[in-house]
Amino acid sequence: RGAFKCDFRRIGSADSLRPNIPKRIDQPANNRGRRERFVNLGHPFLKVGGGFAMQEIFGGAPRAGAMKRQRRSVGQAGCIGHVCINGWPRMNVMHRALALIYPDQCVLCTNLVDGRRALCAECWRDTPFLTGHVCDKCGSALVGDSDGAADHCDDCINLPRPWSRGRAAFGYRDAGRQLVLALKHGDRTDLVPSAARWMVEAGADVLQDAPLLVPIPIFWTRMIWRKFNQAAELARGIATHRQLEVCPDALKRTRATKVQDGMSVTERFSNIDGAITANPAQASSLKDRNICLIDDVMTSGATLSVATQACYEAGANHVSVLVLARVGKAP
Repeated sequence: RGAFKCDFRRIGSADSLRPNIPKRIDQPANNRGRRERFVNLGHPFLKVGGGFAMQEIFGGAPRAGAMKRQRRSVGQAGCIGHVCINGWPRMNVMHRALALIYPDQCVLCTNLVDGRRALCAECWRDTPFLTGHVCDKCGSALVGDSDGAADHCDDCINLPRPWSRGRAAFGYRDAGRQLVLALKHGDRTDLVPSAARWMVEAGADVLQDAPLLVPIPIFWTRMIWRKFNQAAELARGIATHRQLEVCPDALKRTRATKVQDGMSVTERFSNIDGAITANPAQASSLKDRNICLIDDVMTSGATLSVATQACYEAGANHVSVLVLARVGKAP
């Protein structure tokens, strides 16, 4: 009778969990056989920072076998056990001891840094973050200062974009290119929290209306080969930072497309034409919603254009885009 509850507490700002000794918790007579436990999803057992936890609640009599599952985001708000996660606590004694043995390193190189998931001074210098005066459609850096009006780069003037606003965290060159390739082809999903944070900072104005985050989909055969969709991982990371809704399967690829590296703008649009549509099972989630499309790289904008049209055809009110890197000319 009653239940057993196991609390997991966060050790400082590290991604470690310390289980407490299970203790008996008396429950009302009509709630016998109830127990709660948190199970991490998408990360190893000892790494749940910035990920998701699942609370499994078994209610009713044991013979009923009733089970209810709730997914809770472990991000800027919420609790695991009795430890509030609204702002991680400072590094405690145990984490300081661990830091002496395993010091924090730059996410791109082996240089030591003061803080987890950070860039060293050299890699930060070589990462072309897009700040200041940028194109309102794609986030490319522009020369001069903004006078308050929405300015556009030459590419967005010559090729009108179907979305309303667009932002990018950094340019696709130097260390920025290394970050994207490591995430996309190097299985470096550990870069997602840092990349999502940079995207949140770059896209603060396109995220202020709390849009529904929709990642650009990949075809199922490529999903098997790559094991994950980097755009969906970035969308989940942004959702955790800003407590936003995300629908990873709102759009789908209807056919496999050729790799677009080396293609001209015309070839890219022809290659992706009609390859992305709204997922019939999730079409209602797009209707009358403000959408923010998430992707890792924007080159010509062909993929984002097709995805934007698919959102509008499903009844979306407003579509903006947010990408990690923008391929373009230096200002």
